Amino acid sequence: MNRVIRALALVSAAITLVHQAQAQEGGPPPANVRTNAAQSQEVVVMRTVSGDMVASRRSQVAAKQEGRVIELRAEAGDVVTEGQVLAQLDATLSRLDVTRLEAVLASMEASVVESNANLRQSQRDLERLTDARNQGSVAQSEIEDAEIEISAMQALVRKAEADLASARASLDFAERVVEEHTIRAPFAGQVVRKNTEVGNWLDRGGSVVELVALDTIDAYIDVPETYISSLLAKDATVQADIPALNTQVASDDVTVISAGDELARTFPVRVRFDNPEGTLRPGMSVRALVPTRSFENAVTIHKDAVLRDDGGAFAFFDAGGQALPVRFDVKWYVGDRAVVAGARINPGMRFIIEGNERLYPTQPIADMDATSKADG
Repeated sequence: MNRVIRALALVSAAITLVHQAQAQEGGPPPANVRTNAAQSQEVVVMRTVSGDMVASRRSQVAAKQEGRVIELRAEAGDVVTEGQVLAQLDATLSRLDVTRLEAVLASMEASVVESNANLRQSQRDLERLTDARNQGSVAQSEIEDAEIEISAMQALVRKAEADLASARASLDFAERVVEEHTIRAPFAGQVVRKNTEVGNWLDRGGSVVELVALDTIDAYIDVPETYISSLLAKDATVQADIPALNTQVASDDVTVISAGDELARTFPVRVRFDNPEGTLRPGMSVRALVPTRSFENAVTIHKDAVLRDDGGAFAFFDAGGQALPVRFDVKWYVGDRAVVAGARINPGMRFIIEGNERLYPTQPIADMDATSKADG
């Protein structure tokens, strides 16, 4: 440790002289940055388990009606939105049925109008007969015949209205059949397989495309029974490394599936990740970190200091007013801290957490937090 401190002191002194020389020669001004110190702290030990990414929703988008495919608007790899048209089946006969039922509906509407008019006429006839009876010029039998006729007219009105309701229902059904010849995406996602072509005949239930959702994605991992209790806690979080993307993700949407392997003594665990940019894909391998009940002392740095490139994780630290990079492995994250290993990082070294995206090695820096370096 003393050697490291002495070495850093010598580097700092040398860099100071370089900066003075640059200032005299009119070199570039230092970049303004903010820093945070590496810490030694007790952390929960994480256990690495493996798994695979699986689509949270996968659907064989099927035809609800039979028919010939006259238009196909989806290809494998297309990203589609919910409700987007994927294919169109020939609906000529169904449209003709709609036209026929529209005519039937118009006829039923006319029947209702006619029946109501006849009922009103019968009611007026009864009123005239009633007035005439009061004057003694009409027999009671005529009144009774008029009342019977009104009852019959009321029955005809009810029948006409029932026929009208039936015609409307038939037309609604026929229009729905026409609409179902248009096949739409049930959710937003990506087409991974096309299962038909223009000109093919599809029966009801025939698959048009296979669609997977991309907004969320699941990782299925096998976790030893020893660590299951940690995942059953309400605040349990699983961190995952995606080797194909050289990135890390985390989620607290964790579900332990109650169907363990009796021989391996492991349980499948589903972890659902938000995937708004669609970068996580089904089939990718996962190295997940699950919490154990053990603790260890470790060196941590602020997560905002961690940068990544093709070579892995690295960060810039303040080497006496100059940004120098150091590479390391991120073992896991604890809150806003990254547990690091594989490099000579000592508590107290100040890592750049703001303004580090465009730095280059040996670039002069000015720590904006230099007056408050006791933040830990």
